Amino acid sequence: MLNNMMKHLFKFFNDDETLVGFGTRSLWYNIGINPDVAKERFINYLGEEQRKIRTRDEAIEILDVLIKEIQSKMRDRMKKTDSRVFIAQLQNIFAKVYKVYIEQKEIRSKLKDMNIRDGAAIEIYDVNRQISKCLLDGISIWIENALLYENISDNEYEKVDKIDNELLIDTYIYGVASMNFSLLHMSKLKRFDEKEFFYGLDITPNEDIPLEAYRDHPVIYHNSIITGNQEHLYQDQEFKYADSMEIGISFKEKYGISFLSYMAILYGLPHYGVKEYMSKIEFTSLIDNLGIDGVNSELVYTNLTLKRSEVATHLKNDDEYIWTVETNEHRISLKPFIQLKSGYIMTNIQLLERAMNTWVSYLLNGGSVYVKNPADTLLKAFQSRNEQLGNRLVELLRDTLRANYKGTTFDEIEVPYSTIWGKREINYGDFDLMFYSKETNELFLIESKYICDSLNSSSIVSDYDKIFRDKGYHFKCRRRYDLVLNEPDPIKKHIGVQGEINVHFLFITSKPLEIELQDKDDIVTFVSLEMFDSYINGRYESEDGEKTIRPTYKI
Repeated sequence: MLNNMMKHLFKFFNDDETLVGFGTRSLWYNIGINPDVAKERFINYLGEEQRKIRTRDEAIEILDVLIKEIQSKMRDRMKKTDSRVFIAQLQNIFAKVYKVYIEQKEIRSKLKDMNIRDGAAIEIYDVNRQISKCLLDGISIWIENALLYENISDNEYEKVDKIDNELLIDTYIYGVASMNFSLLHMSKLKRFDEKEFFYGLDITPNEDIPLEAYRDHPVIYHNSIITGNQEHLYQDQEFKYADSMEIGISFKEKYGISFLSYMAILYGLPHYGVKEYMSKIEFTSLIDNLGIDGVNSELVYTNLTLKRSEVATHLKNDDEYIWTVETNEHRISLKPFIQLKSGYIMTNIQLLERAMNTWVSYLLNGGSVYVKNPADTLLKAFQSRNEQLGNRLVELLRDTLRANYKGTTFDEIEVPYSTIWGKREINYGDFDLMFYSKETNELFLIESKYICDSLNSSSIVSDYDKIFRDKGYHFKCRRRYDLVLNEPDPIKKHIGVQGEINVHFLFITSKPLEIELQDKDDIVTFVSLEMFDSYINGRYESEDGEKTIRPTYKI
């Protein structure tokens, strides 16, 4: 089962015909919705007028009102509808959207491998990605809310196959609104400047994406059709050894079964007759029948099903409803088995597949699985994984430099400032990587940062905040580079050169970020791992295409 599971997890398209065979039309058509019907619903909520809001507080207020309006409609739906039916309707929508999302993600990955980054098809795929992400988030939120406000009649449950189009569109609008609210609200909580990061809102009721938090967008050099860390920092084969990794050991301590056993359950159940509505006995028997060594189905039922008491921990302050995603360990993307008060379980194949993909992404790509809890050993294990990936990032950057430059006379990692200038009152920290090529007379000074994949809006804002906040990553890096500019002789002596040299002051992240190429006075250059080779080989061009961007400074 392990080999089949690995093939499923790491499947990519290998032929170009796939790209031709799958259409590039709007996602709405792919999920059976006329886009005009969706836009009519947008207008019902937002009015016909397009608006550009350029103050953060006004944008937040508009979104807050919209979120509460949809919550009110959803509350009425949940009161009138048996929770089993309501959850089944949402699961049906999830299944349809997730299938299309995965198909198009694989195509986008292929397009990126081919370095296709412009054109109408790319734009459609990007819009579809955003629509599907907001739909999947919105569905997840409302499944959790349905569990929170469970309302079950005495009638026997009957399977639901029909898609409720109005529910689908409302769920999408809720997902869009909550995502943009988070971006703006978090930007306010972080006390960003009035016009810094996200500070406005574009309202476009006649577009597929009717709401979009506004920011001043920089010129980007990476291919944005696929973002995140992807496969740069790990090897697929690591998955085989998950149980012996610190994450696997902590997972078993927390949940009572091994990590790979849980993945085998998520992978195996769709092949062994999983149903959308099962009694406890049916559920545990299905797991037992998978024949996975060391698995106690009672422990799975107790520890890895999603319960009302657990989703209640999502509520913040005086909130009546859940509106944020991917911030809590008790969520449907990690525990796709919804346990009702009766003990029955609801789920579907696509929820299981999403959970498997999410856990494996965390295992290999690292990340912040849920909010900080100092006593949680599994969370600590993921933090250790992040540190490990940070070390790999430095080694990969070093390998790239070694492959491109011969005649190297200095090549060291973790170089303390004090070995160059001596101890100072201020601790200037270490250079993650110092690399000097005698052949080109270039010194690369590199600050490298592993940045977790952003699974929600709060993480996007936090990434920016960690880098640019007062005394954040950039502040410390820039202070060290200023020391080089102000006192260049000690560092030239340290690397064994005399005379003038060309220096790259680099801040390199594990994944592409939508930030300016350089800081405000053009000293620090921001590059991602996937674009590093392009940068050093002069393939960064100015926006007008007339010159190569490869900033160096003579010292």
